Amino acid sequence: MKRQIVALLSVYALCILPVSLLWPRPTVLSACLALISLSLLYRWHIRRDLLFYSVAFVLGPVGEAMPFDPARGRMRTPFP
Repeated sequence: MKRQIVALLSVYALCILPVSLLWPRPTVLSACLALISLSLLYRWHIRRDLLFYSVAFVLGPVGEAMPFDPARGRMRTPFP
């Protein structure tokens, strides 16, 4: 139990440290947080979970972009 608490607090510190240091550089901060997210995802999940998250990562934004009409600047029905 204590080991798990220490591990979770270290992950919390690992996320807070770049935010506090890299706040003026949003691109570097985003890249750093993406690397932390990928490393934690790889460490705590099995291969099948990684496939599920990868498919959701690709298809989620595609599904959001389809019903959006940039010319009108608002959502429309996905199947006219």
